[in-house]
Amino acid sequence: MNVADFLEQIKATGTVKAVRLILVDPYNWAFVTALDESSLNKAGCNYTTQDQKLISDMVDILRSANIKAAHGEELPKIWEPCEGIYILLANGTEVRFLFDARGAQEKIRGKFNEDLITADLSLPESLYKWASKLKVNSKCESFISRYRNK
Repeated sequence: MNVADFLEQIKATGTVKAVRLILVDPYNWAFVTALDESSLNKAGCNYTTQDQKLISDMVDILRSANIKAAHGEELPKIWEPCEGIYILLANGTEVRFLFDARGAQEKIRGKFNEDLITADLSLPESLYKWASKLKVNSKCESFISRYRNK
């Protein structure tokens, strides 16, 4: 399934069972080795929900982020996923988005499962605002707190 088809499919309420967002603090992080998906999941802040309103909000964020297939593009030599979005569908399938917005000037590069994608620069801030609606995660509260009650 390509990203455009997926974003169209998840419009329907009830197609998504759960959403998990993994973030690293963009203002205060340094790792001994480069981040990859595995280390993002270990070191990042986990925000998970099955609440249909919050799932709907995440679907809206993804649909408004101008996410497109990155035909003919490559990831930069140094690409570290700093945002991961894992979507569990009602049929049991899990799909993932990974993004690295650090240093992005025109668009964010990322992956939809294994396919290369791009997204608008506004996506990370939208994800931080979304995370602020969930239970406090002390690892990331230093920056997520900026978005609470806004």
